[in-house]
Parts: sequence; structure tokens; C-alpha cells
Amino acid sequence: MELKVSSLADRPDMLGPVRDMPDTWPEFATQDPVGNAHYGVWMRHPL
Repeated sequence: MELKVSSLADRPDMLGPVRDMPDTWPEFATQDPVGNAHYGVWMRHPL
């Protein structure tokens, strides 16, 4: 199987399917004040 990674800039037609993906974060992760403080940092500096 071949894996191809694309950005939404390359595949704007995939924006809808990406937004429709289910939220897979476990409930505890979305209620953690320390984690919440770092989500914005991660979005600015992804791995």
C-alpha cells in the first residue's frame, strides 16, 4: 500500500471530509486545564 500525505492547500476538496471526521480525543483530554493551555502552542508549532 502506498501512503500519500497531502495538505488541504493541495486538496481543498477534502476540507469537508476532514471537518466531518469524528473527534477522537478522549473526554479527559478535553477537560484538562493544563492541556487546554497548550493546545494553542501546539497549533502554532506542530511536530
